[in-house]
Amino acid sequence: MKNYSQSELKILNQQFKGISPSEIIQWAVERSERPVVTTNFKPYEAAILNACVKIDPKMTVVWCDSGYNSPQTYLHARSVIEELNLNVKIYSPLQTAAYRDALFGGIPQIGSPLHDEFTRQIQLEPFQRAMTEQ
Repeated sequence: MKNYSQSELKILNQQFKGISPSEIIQWAVERSERPVVTTNFKPYEAAILNACVKIDPKMTVVWCDSGYNSPQTYLHARSVIEELNLNVKIYSPLQTAAYRDALFGGIPQIGSPLHDEFTRQIQLEPFQRAMTEQ
């Protein structure tokens, strides 16, 4: 998908006012060589994923799994993946949660000097890898 300027985004936002989410998704899918949707499998994500796969059933769903989700999130994710027959690609950090916990002493608090590196490892690096590979 092309990169849009701020002025182009303003025009698109006006254009999309009042149209359905499915029409917006259709518009995006038609303009993409390889459409991708990302998810964290929080409670309302199923609605977005359902809307996307109704437009493109084979759409790649990228999940950057930090390894720090609750058991309920993993069970919910499995249920949604099966129910919607999602084409999920899971991207995990290069280090395990146990390794990071040993190095960082658990999840660093916001404001800690370690927090930026922790965030880079569990969110940014897996997401950047996913976008490069998709």
